[in-house]
Amino acid sequence: MVFTGKLEGFSRKQAAEMVAAKGGESLNNISVDTDYIILGGSNASVRKSSKLVQAEKLMNAGYKIEIISEKVFMKLLG
Repeated sequence: MVFTGKLEGFSRKQAAEMVAAKGGESLNNISVDTDYIILGGSNASVRKSSKLVQAEKLMNAGYKIEIISEKVFMKLLG
């Protein structure tokens, strides 16, 4: 999992710890091994983050990366 944007409910360190507790891995950069990119905040800004742009490029190249909200991330953690 990779986080982009300002997280509202917790710090990135806390988010990474939650992912690790469930057996996942949180990284700082998008790669072909990324499964999820979590969008922090409302993401209503016009300008996309470089992580989001890179994820979209990989998705267009056929890699399966899901772009989800912080709210969906919390539901995945259960």
